[in-house]
Amino acid sequence: MIRKSMQAVFFLAATAMVGCAPDMEDMEMMPQRPPALDQLDVFMGTWSGEMEMMFKGMDAPMTATGTFTHEWDCDNWVMVGHGEANMGGEMMKSMEIWMWDDKARKFRTFHFYGGQTGNGTAWYDADDRLWRMKGSSRNLMNGMKTRGKGTMKMTNQDTMEWTWDEYDGTGLMKFGTMKGTSHRQ
Repeated sequence: MIRKSMQAVFFLAATAMVGCAPDMEDMEMMPQRPPALDQLDVFMGTWSGEMEMMFKGMDAPMTATGTFTHEWDCDNWVMVGHGEANMGGEMMKSMEIWMWDDKARKFRTFHFYGGQTGNGTAWYDADDRLWRMKGSSRNLMNGMKTRGKGTMKMTNQDTMEWTWDEYDGTGLMKFGTMKGTSHRQ
């Protein structure tokens, strides 16, 4: 009885899928790449930099150095970045993905690093000549959630200064600040 029921469900699903499949002649061409993606060209290439972090409970700031490479993927619709940082002798690898959300008129960002995963938004503020970012993360080991916001400014075509403030999961209690400078290689 169960086997016949499963076969019937499979047959109905297969019939529905075939009936819903678009006719290849009716499919539209690939949509045009949004011009907003060109704003990300400033990040392409390999960057090296240094940063300073100060978190609640620390006696002195911690410093780190690292490199990061951004490149286009998915037919230049997505920016993918891979990085490696040395934080007090401990190496940490990271990855980020940026894509344009036309409805929101912002970039959607996704990041993975040091046992954390998160997402956010970023946009270019032409009046202030700044990139503004905000996002949230979750520690995969202990479940702790955080929020953050920051800026990036291109001081010239090969130098970027950035800041990031980290808050608890509610976004109300600030517990850390990071800042850094990166140079295109």
